[in-house]
Amino acid sequence: RCYHCYGAAAFPFGNKPNPGEPPPRPTPASMMDGVEHCTINPRANKEVLLETIPEPQGSRNVLIIGGGPAGMQAAITACDRGHKVTLVDKDTSLGGILHFTDTDTFKVDLKNFKDLLVREVGRRNIDVRLKTTATPEFVANFNPEVLIPAIGASPTKPPTPGIDTAIPALEVYKPDANIGQKVIMVGGGLAGCETALHLADKGHDVIIVEMLDRLASEVGNMALAAINDQIGRRKNITAKTGAKCIEITPTGIKTENATGETEVITGDTVVCSIGMSARRSEVENLKSAAGKATVFEVGDCVRGAKVFEAVSEGFMAAMRIQ
Repeated sequence: RCYHCYGAAAFPFGNKPNPGEPPPRPTPASMMDGVEHCTINPRANKEVLLETIPEPQGSRNVLIIGGGPAGMQAAITACDRGHKVTLVDKDTSLGGILHFTDTDTFKVDLKNFKDLLVREVGRRNIDVRLKTTATPEFVANFNPEVLIPAIGASPTKPPTPGIDTAIPALEVYKPDANIGQKVIMVGGGLAGCETALHLADKGHDVIIVEMLDRLASEVGNMALAAINDQIGRRKNITAKTGAKCIEITPTGIKTENATGETEVITGDTVVCSIGMSARRSEVENLKSAAGKATVFEVGDCVRGAKVFEAVSEGFMAAMRIQ
C-alpha cells in the first residue's frame, strides 16, 4: 500500500488532505497527472531521464556505507555500471531498517523485497564487509573515489519528560523485546499504526495516542482506508486522537488536548513512534574524511525517508557516478 504508482488516485490532485477535511474527488485528468513511480523498481517512469545520463567515463572505486535498501540498491546499480563497489555495514547481515520485516506479522511483501536485494547483492562482484563500522578513519584509509553514505536515521526524541524510558517502535520487533500486556503507542502515524497492528496480533492490548485529529494523517485515501479497516478489525486496539503526550511515567503517560485538559493513561509499556531523524553529524564527519571523493547522500541519512526515497536515491546516485 505504498501507492506511489497511483499518484493522484491516492492523493487527489497530488495533495494530501488536511486532517478532518474531506479530500476533493479526483478526475481522470488529475489521476493521469499524478501517475508517479514505483517503490521497488527505480527505473519506472524515469525512462526518458535515464536516456540522458551518459555512460561512466571509467570504473570508479566506490565505498557505500550502510546495507539498507538505499545502500544495497546503490551497490547493485553501481556494480552493473562497471564500478568497483565495497559495501560496508556494522550489522551481521544486510537489510538495515528492513530487518524488522523478519518478525513483523504482515510485512511479508516488504520482507520479500529486502531478501531480493540481499540476493541481488550476493549475485554480483561486490565486496561486502559486515560487522564493520565505517568510522572517519576507515573512510580516510580507504580513500574512495566515490562515497555514498546510507547510514540510516535514529528515532526522533522530543524533549518530553521520561522519553528515555520509552521503547522506540522498531525495538518491539526484536526477539528479546520486553513488552508488557498493555501497550501505549505514542504516535499514530503510519508507522505507529502498523506497529500497533503487529503488537495486537501478538496478543497485546494497544492504545494509540495521536496528537492530530486523525490517525495516519500522512498517507492518502486508499492507504488510510486500509489502516482504519485493519485497526477496526482488532478488538484489542483503541485509539485516542487530539491528545498530545506531555510526560512519560513508569506507569503510563500524561496527555493534553487542544483545550489544555490533561488525562493520565496507564499501561505496562510505552512505545514511541514519532518519526526518524537523520544522523547529520555522522554524515558530515564521513564526508570530511572522504577528502576529494564525490559524495552522494541517500535515504534516511538525508532525512527520515521511506523505502521509495531510499531505493530511488540509491539508484540515481549510482547512475550519476562518472
